[in-house]
Amino acid sequence: MMDMLKRSVLVVAVGLLLAACQPGADHFDRGLKLVDQEQWVEAVAAFDQAIAADPEFQAAYRERGEARLEQDRDEEFAKAIPDLDRAIELDPKDAVAYAGRAYAKLKLGDDDDAIVDAERAIELDPALSDGYISRGLVRSGLGEHEAAIADYDRAIELDPANATTLVNRGNAHDTLGRYTQALVDYDAAIVLDPGLAYAYHNRGVAHLGHGDLVKAQADLDKSIELLPTYAAALGTRANLWLEKNELEKARADADRAIELEPRQFIGRFVRGTVASIQGRFDDAIADLTEAIAIDPANLEALMNRAQAHATLGEDRDSTEELELALVDLDEALRLSQEDGDAYLIRGIVYYDLGN
Repeated sequence: MMDMLKRSVLVVAVGLLLAACQPGADHFDRGLKLVDQEQWVEAVAAFDQAIAADPEFQAAYRERGEARLEQDRDEEFAKAIPDLDRAIELDPKDAVAYAGRAYAKLKLGDDDDAIVDAERAIELDPALSDGYISRGLVRSGLGEHEAAIADYDRAIELDPANATTLVNRGNAHDTLGRYTQALVDYDAAIVLDPGLAYAYHNRGVAHLGHGDLVKAQADLDKSIELLPTYAAALGTRANLWLEKNELEKARADADRAIELEPRQFIGRFVRGTVASIQGRFDDAIADLTEAIAIDPANLEALMNRAQAHATLGEDRDSTEELELALVDLDEALRLSQEDGDAYLIRGIVYYDLGN
């Protein structure tokens, strides 16, 4: 799911051999079986028992950290780091643990430390794909997409069956405007893993970005069918319904996305925009404020909130609402001085204020 790292089979196999002789080995083995079944919470509990039986059980700390990463939630990323710290303390040459910790730090916004860990993983084991994947993800996050593609290329050479890495490379190509190359990677990922919801979602995003709403909807529907709790896919499909002016469907998907992930930008943005279109301006401002808190530089969210404040200012003859609209419009123009709509609305607001 999402950007999850794929562990090196050789490294893990060696770890299993060593772990088989330790106290808590039965719990550890059960944890690995639960990992294979993608039962991450239960796997963590099994590794808890292995560690309780042997507080020096290095592989159990690493595997518990990896199982936390797979749950793809901020609180689990935060919990994974101490596990991986301990795994590295017990075995400073565990490249898999460094790669996993790099991923956790990346997801928590610590790019500088993440790239240090990723490069340490590569240094320890240049044949381990995880280090290149982690470094590629960091580079993508920093906008270094060509360098990220080079890392993904190397990871794919080392592990051609990793569908998630193909999706990540497709994302980088799509960001650089290489739609055709992105689709090649997404298609290849789906061939390798037809059950990978992430691949359908990101291919749907690419289709949506290029105006192909029919293909976008088919991919997003499939993604949600495979993983009904996939908040990002629900948020993206809400945006698609908004594009098609199917407002109640947009609102329903946005509601579900926010229920699953309250700090999801696209769900908040879509629900706020739908509320504004429907004349529920107080609701619109509440959701758009949440969206802007998540992404303060999003021009569309600022403009939509400004329009909601401006409309309330006119309807209620409220100087306060008009002044709040001006704050958003000033910020929008600071971000983009070429936005004609912002100048137009600001001129209207100034007129309403008698300026």
